[in-house]
Amino acid sequence: MYSHTPKLLPQWVETVEVFERDMFEILIQEGFTEQAALKRLELLRKEFRIIQCNMDASNFEELMVWKNPDGFLKSMAVLSYKSPLQVDIVTTFTEIMESEYADNTYATKDVFRALSILDENLGAEAIDKILRSAIKRTDCDATGAYCLSLYFDKFLELSVDEELIDDVFLYIEGRYKNLTALVSSTRIKELPKHLRGTARKWTKLGKKISSEKITASKHLDFDVGSCSDMAEYHKEALFEEESPGYGKAALLYIDNELVGALKMNGHRSIIGLRTVENQGRYPIITGGFYATTKKITDEILNEYKKLKTDSPFVKIDLEELPIFPLDQWSPYNFEKTEDISHQIEAAFPHYE
Repeated sequence: MYSHTPKLLPQWVETVEVFERDMFEILIQEGFTEQAALKRLELLRKEFRIIQCNMDASNFEELMVWKNPDGFLKSMAVLSYKSPLQVDIVTTFTEIMESEYADNTYATKDVFRALSILDENLGAEAIDKILRSAIKRTDCDATGAYCLSLYFDKFLELSVDEELIDDVFLYIEGRYKNLTALVSSTRIKELPKHLRGTARKWTKLGKKISSEKITASKHLDFDVGSCSDMAEYHKEALFEEESPGYGKAALLYIDNELVGALKMNGHRSIIGLRTVENQGRYPIITGGFYATTKKITDEILNEYKKLKTDSPFVKIDLEELPIFPLDQWSPYNFEKTEDISHQIEAAFPHYE
């Protein structure tokens, strides 16, 4: 291992610079701040500068089992982008999606980001082969299906295979059993007609409002956590009046509309208290679990401390709310989400 990070080799300079320009735009679209996007790109460049010194056209295939597979995954997008090497991108990406790394949110995201800027180079048939590999594994945990749910809009954008779209949707519904991430990123009207009913029932939970100030994100800039007890902490804070945790939550309002509650027990996750539509997408579903940026979370916590009294709950008005659907360890299926949405509706008098 190197004691310092080597310089970028001359033959890679132009490729990496073009890649970083295109990837920067994707990261901003996903919800990164400019500073965070630049930091992410610097990490990718650092990994690549190290790995470039351990490869040539003859040993490239061995990199998958090299001592730094995580570094390889982070560098893969750069390696594949107008690469001067003879690289079988389809095979390599397929191996990633079928491997244990498919359970790694970061690895899956990197593949989707790379595909977004490689689609014209690879072609529809190659893209579909890579995407289909994402649902071949039967032993992966729900995290793999969650990532596919979060990026389902990319499937619709990149794939021309209608059967593949159906299979991925059924894979998500069967393994993850929760579509809050899918409807946050994907417009219902863009789904095949026969799939819209299944997705639309999630959007009918609770009271619905529309707001362009609440936006869905594919990126969260700090670790919130989503343990199996997360839902129980939210229920305790909102519904269980005899519990010591009752009322320990910040009620979040946008334009005088209640949209969610950030709990004070455990990790700072948010439960949706309204179903929010924004230009055909649904960044919040009643009963769904979310998080917002660290900056806004800290602002909410500071305001909560200032306003907290002996009375339950603190009302906090927000100018905007970027929202990220959490990957749940024990995903709430539709029936459980529907049940908690009914509890929310019944408890509305406590909030208003």
